[in-house]
Amino acid sequence: MKLSYLIFLFFISCSPYLFDINRNGNEIINGKITGNFRNFRQINDNSFVLTDSLIIDLKAFNVTNYKVKFLVRFLENNNLKLSLRTTLFDYLNGKKGISIYINNNKFKILENSQLIKEGNFDFNNSSIIFDIINFGEKLNIKLNCTDINFENIKLPNTEFIIFETNMNSKIEVGGINYVNLKKNL
Repeated sequence: MKLSYLIFLFFISCSPYLFDINRNGNEIINGKITGNFRNFRQINDNSFVLTDSLIIDLKAFNVTNYKVKFLVRFLENNNLKLSLRTTLFDYLNGKKGISIYINNNKFKILENSQLIKEGNFDFNNSSIIFDIINFGEKLNIKLNCTDINFENIKLPNTEFIIFETNMNSKIEVGGINYVNLKKNL
């Protein structure tokens, strides 16, 4: 009896924590925390803070072709990994999709762990405005004023955006605005 209770407690403590943001916006965004939920703090309906090796999975239900814009403020350590065109299950099992690594003013973009682009971008006041258009085989990423465009991405679109922080990192994500491009055609 005691062993089954301990196993039950273990599974409860490891299960992802769910939250919603942007309830008053164009698209309600569902979030899932994988890791220690104490490293997550929701500030308001459209922003949150994450720290110390945490994975946050955001999705707008049935929105695979989208334009999303948001602000990331680095509060401690200027490192972030953002992944698109994957699911949380695939991501946790090594299928990373399109990964964007940020380290200070440098970026690396990988498609299924293969480097496809790297460079520098304008890094203002420890903040980045991400402006992403994810539509069909096209992927346009704007990091502040730096445009990065891809025309022939073969990975299928998904409705997920995955944020991952490193140990000793702390970021704030806010001003999230999803636009479903299929509705607006």
